Amino acid sequence: MSVQENIVIRKSRKGNVIAVSREHYLRDDLSCGSDLCRICKHPALGLATGRLGANQEAYVIPDVSAVLDQTDVILSGIKPFKEVLFLETVINEVRLASAKVYARVKEALTTMGSSANYAIFSNEHHRSTFVKRSDQTSASAYSEECILSAATWLDQHWKPIRRPAILVTDKDLLGKTLETVEIISVENLVRKYEGVEPQLRDLVQTRDENSDVDMRDAKRPRLYPDYIPLADAQRKVKNGKLFQGVFNTNPFNRLEGTVKIQKGTGDEGERFSVLIQGRENMNRSVQGDFVIVETLPKDQWKVPSKVALDEGDDSEDDDGKDSTNVASEVHQSDSVQAIPTGKVVSVSKRNWRPFGGSLDAARYTGGDSALFIPAEKAIPRIRIRSRRVQELLRKRLQVVIDAWDRNSHLPR
Repeated sequence: MSVQENIVIRKSRKGNVIAVSREHYLRDDLSCGSDLCRICKHPALGLATGRLGANQEAYVIPDVSAVLDQTDVILSGIKPFKEVLFLETVINEVRLASAKVYARVKEALTTMGSSANYAIFSNEHHRSTFVKRSDQTSASAYSEECILSAATWLDQHWKPIRRPAILVTDKDLLGKTLETVEIISVENLVRKYEGVEPQLRDLVQTRDENSDVDMRDAKRPRLYPDYIPLADAQRKVKNGKLFQGVFNTNPFNRLEGTVKIQKGTGDEGERFSVLIQGRENMNRSVQGDFVIVETLPKDQWKVPSKVALDEGDDSEDDDGKDSTNVASEVHQSDSVQAIPTGKVVSVSKRNWRPFGGSLDAARYTGGDSALFIPAEKAIPRIRIRSRRVQELLRKRLQVVIDAWDRNSHLPR
């Protein structure tokens, strides 16, 4: 066991200069996580008793972006994700970024008896994989260095058992290269195996809302404006130019919603509802989203609609044309006073949780595309693509929205 000492000079509130010494203990007896390895000892790591086995020819090491953005794929237990090793660096980053994802990873690491094997490797406390951080290195760059260092060492360490390491990323490590370790995106790895495991394709998530991620829809005209970068939008919220709140859909008309905002700070702030009316102004907002809105000039204020849409009025035809008459989306009444009206310019936090419902068998005409009807009336229909549409018809499903493209009336 060796010790890495880091001394930090700090100044106290009273003006005293204090030297803070931090000791980081390194060990060389920590297990690599594989039961096949005869070099490592295999001490128990608390509740994380999982070990990698011989379910597949290579071991998958996901980075932070892969775990956060492609959780369903990483924890699917489907080849090539039957043997997954989580690095200590990745676990720590995930814990800070998402309590929900961290809980799922923790459950996978502590649950025995599943068809897949999940293990953890303490790379930050292993002498061979520890990376000392310099003062000029940012937190994200240091995290990448730790992951790349651990993957390189593990690949060499596993050569006697003929289990190469595959470093899987969603975006963080794209463009990075290592001499001996393959770095591949989750989507490309899934594409290699989708002929054998077609259900894996259904789990891949794409969340780039400001790009036309689905090339099959690329020729459609753009229906929604781009979102303002979140950092810029939040800065304008602090300056009082924009406002934020929870988007609530009209349960009788999904083409209309409201956002309760506060103008001013503290008890003196004025709270009122902003009407969001029409698809373009709603800008792909879903019930429960935490959105940032811009209020419109007073001469553009409107009155809430008194028209209820039928269940199928928010659908779109296969050619992408809206089946609802756009001119009839907003109905005004001169006898009712107009209220503050606005438009959604950015989304701070999505409410893309699992939605229960079933596929629209009546409108299904064959192929790999179908409409999903959520049980909640406030949620729009969701277009799904799957090779298993035929067997999913007339079954109760749970669907999570992956993306809502600028050129589609419906999320997918």
